[in-house]
Amino acid sequence: MIFAHAPDAAAPFLTLGLLSDIAQSRGSLDCHAAFPRREIGILGRIGALAAPLPRCCGGLGLGTCSGAAALAVQVLGDLGKANLSLARLYEGHVNAVKLVTRYGAPAQIRRMADDIAQGYMFAIWNTESGTGVMLEPVPQGFRLKGKKMFASGAGFLRRAIVTARAPDGGIVLVHAEIDPAVQPFSHAHWRLQGMQATATGEVDLTGIGVAADAIIGTTGDYLREPDFSAGAWRTLAAQLGAMRELYVLFLADLKHTGRGTHPIQRARLAEIAMACQTASLWVDACAYKAEGGTEQPASVVAFVNLARAAVSRAAEEIITRVQRGIGARAFLTSNPVEQVARDLAFYLRQPAPDQTFDEAAGFLLGHEACIS
Repeated sequence: MIFAHAPDAAAPFLTLGLLSDIAQSRGSLDCHAAFPRREIGILGRIGALAAPLPRCCGGLGLGTCSGAAALAVQVLGDLGKANLSLARLYEGHVNAVKLVTRYGAPAQIRRMADDIAQGYMFAIWNTESGTGVMLEPVPQGFRLKGKKMFASGAGFLRRAIVTARAPDGGIVLVHAEIDPAVQPFSHAHWRLQGMQATATGEVDLTGIGVAADAIIGTTGDYLREPDFSAGAWRTLAAQLGAMRELYVLFLADLKHTGRGTHPIQRARLAEIAMACQTASLWVDACAYKAEGGTEQPASVVAFVNLARAAVSRAAEEIITRVQRGIGARAFLTSNPVEQVARDLAFYLRQPAPDQTFDEAAGFLLGHEACIS
């Protein structure tokens, strides 16, 4: 096979039939404030939601333990190929589990495991809206006050790990239980061009009670490196899945139309395959470095920052070549290429790309050897 991971490969609990079913429902979820409730239920039943937990809690350590990094790349890629919105939600779930297993006490990890066993997917909400979320002392412990924006799963997910400012000014992690029937949420001002099924919006967390044992770790844990920056490798793995889906869709189009005999189209196909493979090598290396725990944090962060730029460049190249190769039909909403390309283009807009690329260059200037 050309690719490091075959485009049709599946993780042990993600059968090809299941992935095909998820892909077929992708179009019906492509609408404002949609949410893949059925698909998340399936992930719960097959053990995918529990997979990021440690083995002692019934999981596989997927994306949270160094030995399961390759499996995490495969799962996130498989989901990204089938439905990028679902992959985004699952990536957030993996991130949330990693934070709790990394910084939480055993009882807090067990509490999360119990929630997951009941079918809960976790969100990770950190982007502040307005003055942000505060942790206010009350006689029973604490309560939250404030809003989060860019909150994926707003109005649907009932469990989240959220960042909040403690009374001493530091940032802490909180295991929050959300009742969408009580907590105000809004998708009205969050009409996204792509990734619509993430149900991204604003959530008002004001009034949620927080017991002392729901505060995970200590002040500043969320921002600790290299995890804070290097965790971007999970997003890259999901993006890689969508890139491979565009390759498969373009290949199918060439065969269906008989245009695969044209030398320029053949060159496009080869260039798309090259871009997929380049991205795959970066993602595999990122997962290994970020989860291995053997390298200096600054080196890991710089490598992942370079990978962000490399994968984004490869993805944008693929989108352009597929659209030019197919032509106007690539923009028909009835063509799956249109949604996959639109979702991927939106998901590529990760925070501060210029800053992270410049920081990686700054690291290189301070070291004689190139990162490898």
